[in-house]
Amino acid sequence: MADGLGCEAERLVRTVGAIVAGELAFTRGAEAAPRACRMKWDGSTDVTGPEIGVDSAEFFAVASMVGDFFGIAESGLEMEIREKTTLGDWAATGASASLRSVAFRTSGSTGTPRRIEHRRRDLAHEAAWFAERLSDRGRWVSLVAPNHIFGFIHGVLVPAAAGAEVADGEFMLRTSVVRSLKPGDVVVATPPMWADLARLGTAPPPGVIGVSSGAPMPDETWRSLLDIGYERITEVYGSTETGAIATRESPDDSFELLPTWLRDGDWLRRGGEEFGVPDRIVWTGDRTLRVAGRLDGAVQVGGVNVSPEHVRSRLIESGLVDDAAVRPFEITGGGGQRLKAFVVPAIGVHSEAIEAWSRANLSAVERPVSFTLGPKLPTGPLGKPGGWEDGSGATLAA
Repeated sequence: MADGLGCEAERLVRTVGAIVAGELAFTRGAEAAPRACRMKWDGSTDVTGPEIGVDSAEFFAVASMVGDFFGIAESGLEMEIREKTTLGDWAATGASASLRSVAFRTSGSTGTPRRIEHRRRDLAHEAAWFAERLSDRGRWVSLVAPNHIFGFIHGVLVPAAAGAEVADGEFMLRTSVVRSLKPGDVVVATPPMWADLARLGTAPPPGVIGVSSGAPMPDETWRSLLDIGYERITEVYGSTETGAIATRESPDDSFELLPTWLRDGDWLRRGGEEFGVPDRIVWTGDRTLRVAGRLDGAVQVGGVNVSPEHVRSRLIESGLVDDAAVRPFEITGGGGQRLKAFVVPAIGVHSEAIEAWSRANLSAVERPVSFTLGPKLPTGPLGKPGGWEDGSGATLAA
């Protein structure tokens, strides 16, 4: 049975599982998320059973998120979601829905999670455009969770439009991903995932290409992948709010707008809609651009936009910290960015309490990898906020 986007119901089981896991991560806390167990989930997995174990309140929360993603209420299928409890049943219900739109949610790592609705026809047109350019490919290997727009479009919709097989690489070791590749495969991954594959240095079979999005691809990573033997890498520029805006196939090139997009001064236009972007754009032509950094102060951690200021606010709101400074830093060897924090603990609060709170309340990408404790925030010679070396105070590993 195919849904309004042309996907077989079986392909949507992984998507439904990712939606359920994402909602439970939000309601139960960062460490309670069952993401590591999802590799065992299949269509027969019951959300009320021991593998997931939702209670009555959680059931309506996760069912609502699944229903919202597929527009179940608009299709008159709400009772099917309420009365059935397996991932396969929910995927089949989603597959039978008369989709007019699909609802994604931002991660919430730059503030409150936001619901972003995309029209079915826009997603279908985008998927068809990519599928046409990759019509000679037989299999997609996706390392990206499909409840996010990049993972859903390139791990579900594009291969469906191309009539191609999909292999789930999300929970595979990077070494296993490379060993499983076949000539002519398409690998879908974020830049930190690509950095892992580049550091391995293992050559893929002939003709393997990659699609990357979620963050800027570092030039060093890109060139390493080509040196190893990947035929080419296509970088997709876009966001949860917009979908794909532009692509390029070399770190030396500008991005070129997809046919559905037009430049309108400092804005972008698709059909009758006008969009702003969270980045500083440098136009190199009427339809070509370069990205010169974000406007909102967010940084990319593991392919996810994270606001250091939002993390700082969360730490202070915990009641354990009087003040904090949160900064990104580059991991050596092309491993991307992570966060570190300098915190002024509240009176009587020890490092163990801050560590425990962070593990329970911050996601992996939000959580600083090191905390430096001190009586006041570091400043430079002119009294402005300054940097610090890890270990300059009492440091706890996160």
